[in-house]
Amino acid sequence: MRVLLSDGSGLTSRQVATILGRAGTRTHQLVIAVLGAAQHQATRRAVGRTLVDAALRRGPFEGSVEELTPLRGDPRSAVPLLAASAAVLARPAWWSVFSQGAVSRYALTPEAWAAILGRRSAEPP
Repeated sequence: MRVLLSDGSGLTSRQVATILGRAGTRTHQLVIAVLGAAQHQATRRAVGRTLVDAALRRGPFEGSVEELTPLRGDPRSAVPLLAASAAVLARPAWWSVFSQGAVSRYALTPEAWAAILGRRSAEPP
C-alpha cells in the first residue's frame, strides 16, 4: 500500500507506521540534541561527540529512533540537521540563532521546569 502525501510523493505503509510511531518506542530529536550540546557545553567537541554518539547509536541514542528528521524514507529531512550541525560546529554560540524567534517564544524556562518537577514530587504516588 502507498499513501499519497500533499507534495505528490508517496510512502509505503511501513514508512507511515514509522512516522506514526509505536507505543513504548524511545525517540530522540538529533537537531535539538546538537543545539543543546552547543548551548550547554559550548564546545565543538561536545557537538561532535553528540553527532558521533547518534551515528553509532550509543549513549542516549542507544535503542532510540529519530523523531524529527527521519532520514530513512525522507532524505531531505537531513537538510535542517546538516545546517544546524555545520553552524554550531563552526561556532557553538550560533545555537541561539536557531532558537531566537521560534523556540524561545514557547519553550519552558528553567524556572518553569523546576516548578513542574517540584509539583510532581509533591504529588502522592
